[in-house]
Amino acid sequence: MTARRLRLCLIVFLCGATAAACRGSATPSSNASGSVQGHVSGSTDTSVSGLRVTLRKADTPGGSFVAETTLDKSGRFQIKGVAAGEYLLESEVAGQGALVPLTVRSGETLTTVLRLAEPVKVKGQVVDRKGNPVPSALVLLWRIGQAATDSRETSTNEQGDFTFDRLAPGNVSVLVQAAGIGSVKLDSVAIPARALHLVLEGLGVSISGTVMGPKGPEAQATVRLGGAGLRTSRSTNTDAGGHFIFQGLGPGDYAIRAGSVILASGTRKVTMAASDVSNFDLTMGSGEVVSGTVIDSQRKPLTGATVVVQSVPLDECPETLSVDVVGYFSTIALTRGSYQVTASMPGFVPQPPQFISVNGRPPNISIQVFRAGRVIGRLLTPSGVPASGAEIRLTAPSGPSYPSDRLPVVAGNLPLAAEAASLGTQLLPHVLRSRAVTVDSKGAFELGELRPGSYGLTAQLEGVGQLAVAPRPVKEGATTDFATLKLIANLPSPLPIPTTIHGTRKLSGVVRDPKGRALPNTSIAVSTSEKAVDEFVSSISGRNGEFSFTDLPEQKALVLVARNPALGTTSVAVSLTEKSVVIQFASPGGIEGDIVDERGRFVQGAQVSIQSAEGNPGPPVQMSGAGFRVMGVPAGTWTLTVNTSQMQKPVSQLIEVPASAVPGVASVRGIKIKIPTVQK
Repeated sequence: MTARRLRLCLIVFLCGATAAACRGSATPSSNASGSVQGHVSGSTDTSVSGLRVTLRKADTPGGSFVAETTLDKSGRFQIKGVAAGEYLLESEVAGQGALVPLTVRSGETLTTVLRLAEPVKVKGQVVDRKGNPVPSALVLLWRIGQAATDSRETSTNEQGDFTFDRLAPGNVSVLVQAAGIGSVKLDSVAIPARALHLVLEGLGVSISGTVMGPKGPEAQATVRLGGAGLRTSRSTNTDAGGHFIFQGLGPGDYAIRAGSVILASGTRKVTMAASDVSNFDLTMGSGEVVSGTVIDSQRKPLTGATVVVQSVPLDECPETLSVDVVGYFSTIALTRGSYQVTASMPGFVPQPPQFISVNGRPPNISIQVFRAGRVIGRLLTPSGVPASGAEIRLTAPSGPSYPSDRLPVVAGNLPLAAEAASLGTQLLPHVLRSRAVTVDSKGAFELGELRPGSYGLTAQLEGVGQLAVAPRPVKEGATTDFATLKLIANLPSPLPIPTTIHGTRKLSGVVRDPKGRALPNTSIAVSTSEKAVDEFVSSISGRNGEFSFTDLPEQKALVLVARNPALGTTSVAVSLTEKSVVIQFASPGGIEGDIVDERGRFVQGAQVSIQSAEGNPGPPVQMSGAGFRVMGVPAGTWTLTVNTSQMQKPVSQLIEVPASAVPGVASVRGIKIKIPTVQK
């Protein structure tokens, strides 16, 4: 055995070599959760002494942590209280490791025998029909007999190379897709295998040019390339003469920009056809770096979190950054303008975007994220048997911590990448303000990825009964057990459970900004109420601000509610006969005022911040002596908060901000916020 560190893969022998045999010997658990137990045997030259076994969720990026245990003296382990779902069982000992997928069912104890074996890697390269490397191609790999939706995925690098590691020997399928260049599938590859050489039927094109600074060509500038056909933005550095090139691109629309430590270019659009584009020059002027930290609820650095900095309106060329060991991130220089910053981490709940302004002063921000909580329980019918197939809905809590993520949901099996790209902005039905799950055969249910807050439940099984449960607190990173619940038969009135409304009506339109320009990446929801409390379907505007809906109710007047992070919310009533609608946002407002004490004297040195009614931070507030000014505020209700080093607690004031009649001019002026007089 050499001293090199090996990663080992677990081969699972489940009670006589089949999962079915192991399932057949499952023993009932005392509650709705399941458990995993078994033992690990090492290879002839590997000891399992001191081996730790870790269980992680398989359906989250990177696998969020669930539980960990250590083998006993006989090499056995047991993990109890495991909710039903897909997991990865992982182990580490003396620099060696192991990984195996598991399916846990409620009320069962899964018994496994795990044997350590050397890991397997699959390497390969993707090229076009002329043999040129294809970077950023999607590569999917899944085991024979499994669905393609259970695949592992990766992307090719700038040389078209890809690698899958920590694989068990066996037969797999491989699928490669590159937008505009084509796809290829290998139905069966026996691994270990030689390096794969995958040829796409299309031909990639390139774009090249020069980055110019104030003093001439800029060496070692970073150039970013984004576009709808790219899964992630691509990057390259200029050479000594300021030259850059991106190869292996499919036909389509792209966005490109450049930056360094203090210089930045604007984003330029380019349409690639069937031939290369050369002499595509970028000119850089002054810019600012956006930097900051990502921390958890204990204000500790969140190493490995992903931060995305994107212009507003979005331009498909974001900065995607990984947080370092001290929680720090930093972009290349960006041009002046508005940007949104988001942070994500497996096992944590994404927070709403922070909006910042790059205006000549280096922005420095702090993003705090929270560990996700979950709700579990068991549901029975009025007669006491498991309410299999019942629908459990998480009802909106009282506070702003409710997870109001507006993610479209596609019913049925998920499409592969090429199919998903063709969906565009067509109707994607989903229900807002609630999350739903179906009760399993044992009566168990689980709703996860929750922000801290209070959550209630409604339950319904058609023809059997229904139930409403008062909210209970869900703490950060904790599990709240609603225990065993029973449906109630023959309630006097139905529960207000949201339902999707269907019909045959079609409606299309376009979203425009205050200057009449097309506004992409804006959420448009359909409602039957002016108060927009019953939104039942939504879409996202496309590249030219376009959107469309089908299957809408025929006999109802509708309201379209458009939401844009930089411009706020606006709504348009739609009559029964209208088939096409234009939604135009008004100019954002602004606030100007002064900070005074109780005697009316101006107070200098105060800090002023602004927050929306939903708790999201607003644009930066500019201070000048005792005066303050904040522009680019979407119309709505906002809270201004004032603090000084001498005050015991901050002072807040609600302000209703209308749209500005004249762009660049504050719509609310002459505000005076009084703070306590400082005694000298």
